[in-house]
Amino acid sequence: MKKVLSIVLSVALLLSLSIQVGRTPVHAATISFSDIQGHWAESSINNAVTQGYVNGYTDGSFRPENSLTRAEFMKMLVAALGLETKTGGSEKWYKPYVDAAIAEGIYKKGDFANEAYEKSLTRAEMATVVVRATGVKDVEPKQGLYLATSKGLIGGTSPGEISADGFSTRAQAIVVIERMLSVNAGKQLPVDKYAVAAAEIYWHRTNIYTVAPELFNQGGTSVPFTDINYWNESRLTLTSRDGNYKAELEELVAIDLSDPKDPNRKLLPPIDKLYFEYFIEEEKKYKTEKLKEISDYYIIVLKSKLIHKNNKSYLDDMFFNIYGFDRTQDKISGNNLYLIRDDKSSEHTGMKIISKNFKLELTKNNMNGKMYGRVMGFLDTPGGGGSFNRQQIISSFVYEE
Repeated sequence: MKKVLSIVLSVALLLSLSIQVGRTPVHAATISFSDIQGHWAESSINNAVTQGYVNGYTDGSFRPENSLTRAEFMKMLVAALGLETKTGGSEKWYKPYVDAAIAEGIYKKGDFANEAYEKSLTRAEMATVVVRATGVKDVEPKQGLYLATSKGLIGGTSPGEISADGFSTRAQAIVVIERMLSVNAGKQLPVDKYAVAAAEIYWHRTNIYTVAPELFNQGGTSVPFTDINYWNESRLTLTSRDGNYKAELEELVAIDLSDPKDPNRKLLPPIDKLYFEYFIEEEKKYKTEKLKEISDYYIIVLKSKLIHKNNKSYLDDMFFNIYGFDRTQDKISGNNLYLIRDDKSSEHTGMKIISKNFKLELTKNNMNGKMYGRVMGFLDTPGGGGSFNRQQIISSFVYEE
């Protein structure tokens, strides 16, 4: 009797070590697929299969680089989260998973165009749903990738590229789900800062709040009507007072010249041909300074699209101007960048330079006694005389530490 009891207890112990409740790995037989050895997502794929929320194919392959449908992703995500599903009658096989995701608040109708669940899943669609699965329920259109990259759920497909409309592969989807589960378990993931900046541009046409937060986004999202909360795409179209000029901001890109790997350096002409000027009060003259490849400056690049221009008093590209710097201490920030042409003449580039050691005009906040500066950015019509117009697009408050 004791021998039988001993055997039973031994078996029970082995079972408790090999099969555990929830997402704890099941120590089953070694998983082997014919096409994932050495693949960048091999570990995540094996873990996902072990957890039971995705399978390989009967021919022994996994096909990690195959795209997957929206429906397949919903099934994987719902299964990984352990959400309850309810099956019905002759409904589509994926409906229980969609219903479960809707009930949990991680999917909203309209996230997928035309509710076409059997279409391939894009990276932007995946990001929106998976961010909600981490508890962020209020996601604006196109904001999902920004939030997902900020949390480390998604990285770039190459430096500064996020391929928002590209189709997700099976491997990418699994890695994202594994990261989502890690975030939900309280882990902090590494973040691809270049992907965040690219995702911010995809979301609302600028990356200034990611690249230069100390100047444009000190308050983060916590302060209404300022910093990143001030930016609004409704302000990005500018019309002259006489109606003869109309243009739209396509992108406002900040480049960090102290970072030799900043992927947006590609937007600049040869740096050794760029220069700026600043006024020296004591000498009553302007000084010219050439840019260096690596320097403590931000460069702000404006890309605009002309909608219509009815007379020659306007240039094509609207101007961007930025104010709030203390000219007694900071003679550089907000100045124009110029390009030296091959014939040695100069050309206004429309770019702005900002020192990373910027100094702002300070004012005392009467409520908390702190000193602060205000940064304001404007779109200006390029000419037009008395029909000149401007639109404020940036309003940031920077408190002295």
